[in-house]
Amino acid sequence: MITNQFRKNKLIMITMIKLLAITVSSLILFNSCSKSEENTTIKVPVNEDFIIFGNLFGECLGDCRVLYLLTDEKLYEDSNNPRQEEVSFNNNQLSNEKRNIADTLFVTPQSLSTNSFSHEDIIQNIADFDYFVQGKLNGVEFRLTYDEIDSTKNIELFEYSQNVKRVIEEVK
Repeated sequence: MITNQFRKNKLIMITMIKLLAITVSSLILFNSCSKSEENTTIKVPVNEDFIIFGNLFGECLGDCRVLYLLTDEKLYEDSNNPRQEEVSFNNNQLSNEKRNIADTLFVTPQSLSTNSFSHEDIIQNIADFDYFVQGKLNGVEFRLTYDEIDSTKNIELFEYSQNVKRVIEEVK
């Protein structure tokens, strides 16, 4: 009688230990997955200067962009996560050589950094391939989406747009 009760208690104890081990393992696995997802991408910085630049594609399915994030110290490539609505960037920075090439984008024309350019400066086609520049420098935010810039209307913005194209090609 004591032996049967002892066996039952032992089986209950083993079952509880197994359930505890499964629960702890599941919690560790779940916790490690969420941490690795958080560490693989970064978001656009809030309290520092940055420039996001690249291309947007008008008619496509999935992730319709190739973007780069330039900060004071690093250059990151778009995480290309089509399920993610908010733009995020791979946590692995691109080479210093590519960062130095992109650094020229921090020298912006006054019309861009003061948001004083005209829509007449921008040549825009419908449903196509666009260039994109967005940033924040010295607390001033700006955004520009365009196909081409009219050199006869705003030469500084035109020259900057040519630099954006060059940088995109060289950091690919």
